[in-house]
Amino acid sequence: MTHLAVATDLMEKDNSRADRGDPAKGGMIVDTLERVQKIIAEQMERPLSDIEPETKLEDLGDSLDLIEVVYALEVEFKVDIPLNSKRPDEKLETVQDVARIIDRLVAEGDAA
Repeated sequence: MTHLAVATDLMEKDNSRADRGDPAKGGMIVDTLERVQKIIAEQMERPLSDIEPETKLEDLGDSLDLIEVVYALEVEFKVDIPLNSKRPDEKLETVQDVARIIDRLVAEGDAA
């Protein structure tokens, strides 16, 4: 399955991801980091055990692979991940950085 096909499949399975973390809406709470790790593992065709919070993104693959990972994450979480931001709080060096930024972006979107 191609990376784009996986992202499309994720989007089709995504009936109501925005409600998943809201218990008041009957959603289940799913840890962002675990979701990010799972998506990266699927996209990069690696075992989940290889994707640790401190894993550096540059160690996962080339830039095209990482762009496809970012796209899949954006589809999954319905956010726009800043790739070339100069803000220190938006550095994307590790898997944990990605999860942290997604958490912030989702929270900002919920507050809007």
